[in-house]
Amino acid sequence: MKSKFFISLLLFTFCITSNAQTIRYVKANSTGNADASNWANAAGDLQAVINASVAGDKIWVAEGTYYPTQDPFGNSNPTNPRNKTFYLKSGVSIYGGFKGTETLLKERNLRLYPTILSGDIGTLNDATDNCFHVVVSVNDGLKTGLDGLIIVGGNANITGPAPTDMIVEGKTIECYRGSGIYTHTTSTSIYNCIFSENIAMMGGGIYSNSDLGLEVQNTIFVSNTASRGAGIFNAATKLNATNCIFASNTVSGSGAGVYNAAASTVKLYNCTLAGNFATTSGAGVYNEFNSIPTLQNVLIWGNSGGGNIGIANSSFTQSVSYSIVQGPSVYAGTANSNQNPLFANANDYDGTDNLWLTADDGLRLDCGSPAINKGSLSVAVTNDILNVPIFDSRRDIGAYEALCAIYKTTTPACKTISLAEVKGNRLFEFYDESGIVCSINPNGMDLGTVTVEVSDATNSIFFNSDNYLGRSLNIYCSNYPNSSMMPQHYQLKIFYYYSELNEYNLAVGGHFGKEDFNMFWQKDGTGCDLPTYNGGTRGLIDKLDMTSANFGTNSSGFYLGFYLNHFTIFAATTQGLRVLPIEYLSFSGESQKDKNVLNWSISTQTNCDYFEIQRSNGLSELETIGEMNHIKNGNNSNFYSFEDKDPFEGVNYYRLKGADENGVVTYSDMIMLKYEKPAQIVVYPNPTFNKVNILSPNQKQRVLLFDNHNRLILSEKVIPEMIDLSPYPNGLYLLVIGEHTFKILKE
Repeated sequence: MKSKFFISLLLFTFCITSNAQTIRYVKANSTGNADASNWANAAGDLQAVINASVAGDKIWVAEGTYYPTQDPFGNSNPTNPRNKTFYLKSGVSIYGGFKGTETLLKERNLRLYPTILSGDIGTLNDATDNCFHVVVSVNDGLKTGLDGLIIVGGNANITGPAPTDMIVEGKTIECYRGSGIYTHTTSTSIYNCIFSENIAMMGGGIYSNSDLGLEVQNTIFVSNTASRGAGIFNAATKLNATNCIFASNTVSGSGAGVYNAAASTVKLYNCTLAGNFATTSGAGVYNEFNSIPTLQNVLIWGNSGGGNIGIANSSFTQSVSYSIVQGPSVYAGTANSNQNPLFANANDYDGTDNLWLTADDGLRLDCGSPAINKGSLSVAVTNDILNVPIFDSRRDIGAYEALCAIYKTTTPACKTISLAEVKGNRLFEFYDESGIVCSINPNGMDLGTVTVEVSDATNSIFFNSDNYLGRSLNIYCSNYPNSSMMPQHYQLKIFYYYSELNEYNLAVGGHFGKEDFNMFWQKDGTGCDLPTYNGGTRGLIDKLDMTSANFGTNSSGFYLGFYLNHFTIFAATTQGLRVLPIEYLSFSGESQKDKNVLNWSISTQTNCDYFEIQRSNGLSELETIGEMNHIKNGNNSNFYSFEDKDPFEGVNYYRLKGADENGVVTYSDMIMLKYEKPAQIVVYPNPTFNKVNILSPNQKQRVLLFDNHNRLILSEKVIPEMIDLSPYPNGLYLLVIGEHTFKILKE
């Protein structure tokens, strides 16, 4: 196991009362009563919560690393400790990616708050004593699932009969298969997961045995190792995999990405297989023993090894269509190709931020890719692995929908919403099937019937070299002709979802917040289609001209609010902003031990007043975390530095807001820093039978060990890697390391 998947080991015992169809909560280092009823009283032992759950229950698991504590039979001290596993229960779903404060599933963030299930139960970073299977699912029915979890560190590397193999619910679970998860005769669903650094002879990520309908979606298999099937090994099984990535997996035999055997019926839709290596053949996919694979909209490229690199076959019936398959000739089937798909960055699959499922992923398609619009829409998938919707008449090939397609789409049709008798001094709200679109307060006027024509796009629209946020609106009323001046101002709020903001940022490659948008207006146009912006009077409603200057939030997103004295066509944009006087020469940052340090410089400014330092974690809006006045004296008055002493753990986005003495504001570019808290001292296992291991970033600390009578029995000037308690009786011991104290239980 790599250290990036390492978080403190926690062993905790608790009692839970069963309650049908409810949400249960698990959180490492929880301090409540551990009944799993809410985040404040979250439990620490995931397996205990699984055991206490009933069909229909959902388990929300906060960020952190969790280790199996029992074998499938409930033994906490099995004969072979490597048989410990997370043993699923039929009808129970487990969700990860929570900070530990959320009340809605959609509020979680898988990238910022990773939930890791690790098989590294023995000596840390030594795979030889890891679990055979991190997760086991046997005879589990529908609504059994894993969603938003990172599964690492399984090592199914031993062959032979019992006692290493297990008989679970009448099924043999071999210890050399399925190190990430072993599924047998299940209908389990696996969504939004990552399988990484698992080792097996067969099925490094998943070994699917006789499954009735295993569903895998939006899941990544990366850096797994096996003899066959490092990503997935299918045996006499039915499996559907959609929007999945198989990257950098390695086998000493065949089928590094996917291995299909024993008459398996396997469907791969919109998957990307890249950078895999197979010594024998089929680095992408290998088929044998009458397996029946169907591959549609699949991209297999950049793999290496022996034999047929893309797809290798031995006695099977197959269907491959609308796919790009690496090879010297076009693979047989409908609308296939062997053209280079032109990945956005073929040398860095997860991008410069080293995070999968972000806008800089290297396996995205370049805008000139031959995979764009070459897929089939017969696959019932509406979004890609980044949750980017399909915008054109054809789906792209692979797991990623090209981001350039977001703003190259044709202009959407309009929907019409009308309200009669819009008058007085009250709020009138306009809704479509997605929610609120806009609101109008006539401010005492009688507007008659107000009609809102709204585009049905929920993405960034590209037109006339500008980008526009989500929906465009044409608003008009019966009592005042369109574009005519009214006797006074009315109040208008146009609402947007944060998902639209995210899609806009993906389209333009930016990190804009709601305050960055101006409202574009167009007079004398008809309909809400953007082509009407070609003629007539047009311009920006500048922030300084907005009487309310209101960029508020609502429960599902934000609104742009302002006062106007005419109706027109509206669309929000970050384009066309005024050129402002402060010139940023540089803006950079560095993540240090306990802080992030920002440095920037500007051209010499005689009227610069102050800077605000703004920060976001990528989910929330930018907020001001500090302010710095301009230094008007000294030779280095154009150089600045700021320390963020409480950064978010994980990704931090920073931006500067500079103002001159006249109040004119300009913004810097956005930069990103990734902050990781310093490593902590870890003492494990605890409880223990004899030995205690110590991991510390600083070995030069005094170590004292006291027995339960407060007698000193050990004193060291340097932290040892291990303390042997076998000469001492069972009981509670007090271990003091520098300023840290640990209670150790010897059993």
